[in-house]
Amino acid sequence: MSSLGFDVLRLIEHNRSCYVSSEFVQGRSLIQWLKYHPNIPKEQLFSWMYEIMRQLQLFHRLRGRPCYQYVNPYSIIISGEEKLYLLDAGAQSSEMLIRKMQRKAVRDNFLPQEENIYRKASIGLDIYGLGRTWQYMLSVTDPAPALTKREARRLRKIISRCLSRQSKHTYRSIEDIQKHFPICRTKPLHYKKQKKVLITVAVVIVAAAGILIRGIPFGSAKKSSEQREDVVRQMPADKSEMKGKDDSTNDLLKFDMGMVCLLELDEYAKAAGYLEEVGRYGADCYAMIARCLEKDTDDTNMSALAAALKRAEDDIPEGRERKCVHGLIKGYSLLDTEEADADIVRLGDVYLSLSDGEGGQEETDKEIMELMAVSYEEMQKKPEALSMYERILEHEEETGNREELFAKMTLLREAGGEMEKAWECCRKGMEELPDSSRLRLLYIRMQCRDTSVDRNVCAETIKASITEIPELTEMEEFKKLQREYDIQLEGEEVWVGR
Repeated sequence: MSSLGFDVLRLIEHNRSCYVSSEFVQGRSLIQWLKYHPNIPKEQLFSWMYEIMRQLQLFHRLRGRPCYQYVNPYSIIISGEEKLYLLDAGAQSSEMLIRKMQRKAVRDNFLPQEENIYRKASIGLDIYGLGRTWQYMLSVTDPAPALTKREARRLRKIISRCLSRQSKHTYRSIEDIQKHFPICRTKPLHYKKQKKVLITVAVVIVAAAGILIRGIPFGSAKKSSEQREDVVRQMPADKSEMKGKDDSTNDLLKFDMGMVCLLELDEYAKAAGYLEEVGRYGADCYAMIARCLEKDTDDTNMSALAAALKRAEDDIPEGRERKCVHGLIKGYSLLDTEEADADIVRLGDVYLSLSDGEGGQEETDKEIMELMAVSYEEMQKKPEALSMYERILEHEEETGNREELFAKMTLLREAGGEMEKAWECCRKGMEELPDSSRLRLLYIRMQCRDTSVDRNVCAETIKASITEIPELTEMEEFKKLQREYDIQLEGEEVWVGR
């Protein structure tokens, strides 16, 4: 494979400042490099994913806080020494790649539907492009060794938060993403801590606890002498009993703070710190989960974690069932065993029943349902997995995630031998997302693979798809289909030979 030359950005970090210069390197765009090197070591794949994120983070720290705008596999250059750079989009040598990025097929895949041209730069669009680029890298590579279930789940969650632009859990900065990335955690991470959120939560919980301790309704500034005497009479005469109640309240405060950090803020070190001070409610189990997520290693004592999960399930404090079940599911997802998959499904049903009728739980519900769907797949229960993906689709609004769900459900139906339902599902996705090249290519492949489908029907499907999305013919996946099924194009005519 011959090399081309491109001007790239050399981002130099000095203390908290960042400077940029341009240099010319021999290399290829990431999309071209992966085309010829799909079988790469997993360590290299993760290292490059991290490096793209790090380069963007440095770019955002340049004077004036600019945004990169063109975040996709065409704008990332791999040098001959396999170093990764961001393309200097303003250089003359970049014109060819910029023209490719402006094509509809590229824009449809790496820009959100509501921003269908590269018109304005923003951090949100850079984050969206990063998520789409990572999604592309994972889809075209076959790393060795393969990703573990835990790694795949972690990356799916991170990418989903990059793509879900309207969600309250959407990432607002590259630093927030760095904090959650599963590998390369030894690199320096400079991110703003979510102090305001923590302080707000703490104030609310402490205020609520103070109300419980004093027995005074919130907002009551004055009490009659008789009411005060009633409160005094209800207080225990034995100070040791009072101390026991105070200890219980303090433990609940720490428990609640720890669970907020674990489940809502992803502040795992802080979660473990709070929970390790609580000697009840199965807090040691949730602290163990937080430590596992903080270190993000596979050397956890899984048998100890499994035993702790069973103990914690028997010691759930009253009124905190939903958050505890959520924590238990998070713990079981770390185990990667058949037994854990069954426990995720069992507890997932419990969690969803507890969430019924309560608002503000959509993102967590989707997270739980996705874990359940993956567990059903691991248990070879395809109908149940399909049903769960259909439930997720009802709540999902982001276009990229809906496309992913339609593709998943189509492939599951195809694997189960339900071809008519697979085609129906894929057609429904194409009707809703007419610009989705992925769903169109999936539909073409299914038709060509099915020997009972007349080749002229396949040709008409391909012709209609190319008419709708002319850039389809330039995609590597379409070229693979051409080779595999002897698809010939001549002007507006299409033939399928095999």
